[in-house]
Amino acid sequence: MDKINFLFDRLRARKIAWLTPFVIYAFLTVDLQWMLLGFLAYMIGKSIFIATFHEFVIHKWIRPKHVSIEIIGWYLSAVWEWVGPRDKAIFHYLHHQFHRTKDDPTHTKLELTDNCLLYHLDLTPHATHDKLPPIPFEEIDRTPVYDWFEKNWRWVLYGTLIAWLVLLPFWTFLAFLAWPIWIWTMSYRFIDWHFHKRQRPDPNWLVFLFGSHAWHNHHHAQSDYGKGKDIKEVYYGPMPWKRFNIDWYIHRLLYKPYHPA
Repeated sequence: MDKINFLFDRLRARKIAWLTPFVIYAFLTVDLQWMLLGFLAYMIGKSIFIATFHEFVIHKWIRPKHVSIEIIGWYLSAVWEWVGPRDKAIFHYLHHQFHRTKDDPTHTKLELTDNCLLYHLDLTPHATHDKLPPIPFEEIDRTPVYDWFEKNWRWVLYGTLIAWLVLLPFWTFLAFLAWPIWIWTMSYRFIDWHFHKRQRPDPNWLVFLFGSHAWHNHHHAQSDYGKGKDIKEVYYGPMPWKRFNIDWYIHRLLYKPYHPA
């Protein structure tokens, strides 16, 4: 099993590069309506799994109204993000705690390249983080669901992939897994490149693609550890852009305030 995990981790590190041929094949063989539906499903699921690790576990702004929502969030994170709760939490905590320093995982990877295309395709060098400061786990809301998925997320992912490829047509794998993962990751590389490396301002129109994360610079200005610990709610954007934010609707439907008024 260790060898399988090792090989999988190598693939995961370059997933956009090897998913690209699958995406090209998808556009040649899958009806466009299914590609659009796959992306829409991912946008809804993305709002749930990001809320689970980001707004709930890390920032403690909202919490699921029911444990089933948290289960769905961590399940989607395993299947669509290919990562466990602990690594997800550590990465994001360090990204905030050491924003734009040598201990920020995003910043250090960006500093290793000036090639925008290769960065988007996962073909640039990866930063080593062997000596990063440890995360204080009191910063994380470690629930029983969090702990279970931390132990079993790989089995969840492997089982889902095997069942999908065996039981469902291959085009569903392309339209609802490979394509959404590819386009979302490529899009988020865009955020990294333009707002972290180039340090450009947040354009409101990105809300259509990224939801609340369209205001990435605002988020860091208000929420980096040691700066905005008194912030108790999610920033959904200024009006009228807030009304176009899918996260605002998903959060109102499935989540409640972490700190009740």
